Amino acid sequence: MEFRQKLNQYLQIMENDRSLTAYLELSKKKEIDYFKRFRYRFKSILLDMEDCTDPTVILDIGTSPFTFFLKTHLVGCDINTILQVPRHR
Repeated sequence: MEFRQKLNQYLQIMENDRSLTAYLELSKKKEIDYFKRFRYRFKSILLDMEDCTDPTVILDIGTSPFTFFLKTHLVGCDINTILQVPRHR
């Protein structure tokens, strides 16, 4: 399946699946807008990773909705994430 189809399918699930209750910044709209705004960046990353045939470990620095998209669509990869948050907000 081509990237655009994968992303559109994922966005449809996010928009329509009422069981999803956790979103970036606690907003479904912000999460969907995030994907749409950075679509070009995600396409480049995903296309590079789709050709991996060896077991691959990916460290996604800065957890985002894209982290979960990767986990869904790159099933053969071991995807880890790290998020640094300030101690005092």
